[in-house]
Amino acid sequence: MTRRKQAAEAMVEEVLNDFITEQESEGVDDEEWRYQSTTPGRPDMAISWEFSLPDGSVFTDARWMQLAVEMQIAVQALFSIRPNRRKLKNSAAYDLSARVRFLVRWMVLSGHSSMGELTNEALDEYKAHVYLLKAGVGGTKGYTANTVSKYLSFPVLLYAVRDAIRNAGLPIIPMVPYGGVSPFSLAKASSAPLPERIPAVPDALYIPTMNAVAEWMDIQIPEALAALEEYFAIQAKFPEDTARQKAEMAKLTFSTPPSMSEPWCPGFAQPWVRTRRRRTKEKYRETGLDMWYATRALFSDVRDCCTIAIQGGTGMRISELCGLAALPYDKKTGWPACLEIERSPSGEEELFFIKGYIYKGEERDRPGRWLAGMRPVGSDYLPLPIRAALVLDKLYSRYRKLTGRNDLLFSLNNNRRLPDLAEHIGDVASVVIADGQNMWVHHYVDFPDEFEKWKITSHQWRKSFARFCFRVDETLLPAISRQLHHISVAMTEKYYLGTDTELEWLLRSESIEYASELLYRLTHGESSAGGMGNDAEDLTWSFDTNLEAEDQDEALDAIRRITSADNVWGWGLNWGACVFRPEHAQCNLRDSTAKILATSPKFDGLSPTSSCQYCRNLLILKEHKPFWQARKIKMIAVRDSNRAAGLSDVEAVTERNIAQCDKILERFE
Repeated sequence: MTRRKQAAEAMVEEVLNDFITEQESEGVDDEEWRYQSTTPGRPDMAISWEFSLPDGSVFTDARWMQLAVEMQIAVQALFSIRPNRRKLKNSAAYDLSARVRFLVRWMVLSGHSSMGELTNEALDEYKAHVYLLKAGVGGTKGYTANTVSKYLSFPVLLYAVRDAIRNAGLPIIPMVPYGGVSPFSLAKASSAPLPERIPAVPDALYIPTMNAVAEWMDIQIPEALAALEEYFAIQAKFPEDTARQKAEMAKLTFSTPPSMSEPWCPGFAQPWVRTRRRRTKEKYRETGLDMWYATRALFSDVRDCCTIAIQGGTGMRISELCGLAALPYDKKTGWPACLEIERSPSGEEELFFIKGYIYKGEERDRPGRWLAGMRPVGSDYLPLPIRAALVLDKLYSRYRKLTGRNDLLFSLNNNRRLPDLAEHIGDVASVVIADGQNMWVHHYVDFPDEFEKWKITSHQWRKSFARFCFRVDETLLPAISRQLHHISVAMTEKYYLGTDTELEWLLRSESIEYASELLYRLTHGESSAGGMGNDAEDLTWSFDTNLEAEDQDEALDAIRRITSADNVWGWGLNWGACVFRPEHAQCNLRDSTAKILATSPKFDGLSPTSSCQYCRNLLILKEHKPFWQARKIKMIAVRDSNRAAGLSDVEAVTERNIAQCDKILERFE
């Protein structure tokens, strides 16, 4: 196989791997395929095959049977379990449905009725069509390069599962789409703007919000829970007398917090006037709420305050929050199953954790826990996220009994009032949590007018948490990375701390310290591999003679002076560490925007088989050995699978990867 063909096939594999994660099929019918959600907070997804076409027909019409079967076989192949590959996540069904419709409609417009007609000349026309409709002239459509790339990548996905289509006796896309050029590279060449990173909640909004949450935990929430208990008691006492229910609820009064000049809740004697966001629009509208609707709004206010406390105080993802369990209760503490307390190593403090599961990028959910605070032994203080979880446990307790489920959070699926039937209780939806958090902030938090239209996404709490902790103490960066369950400190730095100048300078000391520790281990006889591991002897000679000092601190100081003066930063990767020197960085030198003053590798696209394998900055140490052991096992399985499938033309690639693993592992024997 030629080098160019290998690169093209590698592009196809990369696009497929980027797209594939976990998914389970619930069943199919002729017009719609449904997929059950495996991520808490996400709804079930469906792929609809009955959609209109530009010529007035419908895709389920008999005339399109062959193309429909080709597409259905391809989708089944993408969702099926294949050796050494993961399955699709449920959210992929939504994307796939949109991509199928877009490509099929273009094919009908262009007179194509089979995948076998999608030559590279035809796909050049499809690319122009995507550019026009998804990017527009001068980027006027508003879609980012990521969106454009999704539509361009669909033919690549169809090509990746060509064996399944061919085995059914149907024609396939005849060659690697776009001549092997990656869809994202093509998307960047369009006029579509590059995607912006999700920002953190601005400090002027985050800090007053968390202060308001803290006040609510002390004042508003105890009163709200008492009011809700009274509501349920009144409902039970006067089940048929709505007038008496209203009269009794109208007697409830609420306190005036120190930060306010009037009671925080108007009570239930008169309808509430609430400003609510229309889900599909940015603007708000005023709504009048009667007693039953107001009681439900109060219930939602408590929920929204508590979810902000947990996400803003721990950095949990929305799916991790939605997946928390309340049952069974801990026999010792009486707390819900998602809470845990343990002694610190010194025995002088108690550490509080929220425990659950991590769903992002996982083929199976795996256990995870998040530090929620600490206190001296003997204190009765409870951290804010722990108090919030306890409130949610109490808030939903009646619905837990009603349904027999163990979830901490639920969705209330009826209209207007609080439900009293199990059929009205369902899985919590992340969109409900996100919408509720926005409404709570805009209703109860005093923030500058410039943020009136700011829409908070659930992921922004995570970034704000990271930035706040880092500003308190820059040495917390590795701890923040672990708290967010990132595999690398580099992920935390690049996507969560952003390009804030102050944070960059705080980060510099941590990264230089990491580089110094790596170089100390390298130059003091520790087993190593990688490009820098091979240079160990030369590097030892090139450093100051103080490296020979018997005192470790003195030797480290010597290295630290050099790394600081030369601005050498250290970065953690899953397969090794990068002691970044721009003049040796292959990812930097091979890029069209190479910078001689760069301080970090180009993380996008890095992998064990990328430029890292040839780079003199890569240092592999004993803690990276499990990665290479697992990689060897995986590569052997890939090779054996390819042999069984008769794919001998790619065996050289897998053998080279296995040899790479062997060479590295030999250094640690």
